[in-house]
Amino acid sequence: MLLAAAGTATIVTLGACSSEVKVERVVYDPPASVASSEPTQTPLPSMLQSEPTQTVSFDHHNKRPHLSTIDQARRALESIYDIDAELVASSLNEDPNKIHSLSMIADFDRQHAQTLKIIIDRFGWPTRELVGLKAVQGAYIAIQHADHDPIFQATCLDLIKEQVEQGELPGAFLALMTDRIAISRGDPQIFGTQMTMAPDSAGVMQAVPSAVIWRADELDQRRAELGMPSHDRFIEAIELAYFKSINKTSQQLSAVPTD
Repeated sequence: MLLAAAGTATIVTLGACSSEVKVERVVYDPPASVASSEPTQTPLPSMLQSEPTQTVSFDHHNKRPHLSTIDQARRALESIYDIDAELVASSLNEDPNKIHSLSMIADFDRQHAQTLKIIIDRFGWPTRELVGLKAVQGAYIAIQHADHDPIFQATCLDLIKEQVEQGELPGAFLALMTDRIAISRGDPQIFGTQMTMAPDSAGVMQAVPSAVIWRADELDQRRAELGMPSHDRFIEAIELAYFKSINKTSQQLSAVPTD
């Protein structure tokens, strides 16, 4: 499955491994409007404003002493980012001695989610001002891969929504998590971020939605409200990155700017 989000000043990183293509990470350079202290004026779609807040119980017995300071929390989140980068690179490596396995990745996902729970419980949401951009991206990776804990994901979705409203995170972060959670519940996706590569009638690979898109005729309007490009432009970026990555004999990651 191809998982992706794209928005202004967002870079989507893709890679190919045999017939499978994945987008595992969203690398984000904050635009001037986000880097400043001024909150964004872009309203959220009404469907997101009206969603009820869900709560999550944190396991106080599993708190680890190395997360007792902001600096330790920052290093833990940056480590999540680095580990994810290694796993992504390993998944694209055809060497039979890969460092990852499905069970290992699942263990990492659980550990990372638990680490983020502890950090949120102790310090609140890890903002750029609090821990820096790389750590914020690490936090987002932990949430994105916490499919084993949908209640925690839903709780973090509310926190991400607050950060988008305050101009601290790009709308693409919110769109990707909204769609991921919707699909896990068996609902249609809202922003069309969940895509997969499939052959058309002529056998040419193309990007198609991996789940039904809710009210597709209004999709671009919803994406625009979160500062994201049109869905057609998004598809073009995905397909360009896909063909660039499969044409690389080294099977390295290809980065495609979509701003």
